[in-house]
Amino acid sequence: GRALEFLALPPHQSECAMIRKATKGVGASVSVVWSIICGRTNGEMELLKKTYFQMYSKDLGKVLASETHGNMERLVFNALQAAEDAFDPTYHTLDKAREDAELIHKYGQGRLVG
Repeated sequence: GRALEFLALPPHQSECAMIRKATKGVGASVSVVWSIICGRTNGEMELLKKTYFQMYSKDLGKVLASETHGNMERLVFNALQAAEDAFDPTYHTLDKAREDAELIHKYGQGRLVG
């Protein structure tokens, strides 16, 4: 039934239809929204937002803002901004990842522990 309907659409339209189904009724199916929204490139996110508007005449950001709350709302809002830096192998190195992890720990959990 529903799976075949999704498979019959191009991927970006199928994902918009899945988001629409996940946000119908009371509350949103967070696992569906999460799996579609997170991990996209800037171009993919822009295509998703544009396609959603073309299909449903509604702004994806407003729909998700009304259906999510708290940390999930902030996560979705940040993902929808499509402000991810493009991967640069000269900048995004293992040493840089370790440095960032240490800073996050220092100002997060490390600050609480001592």
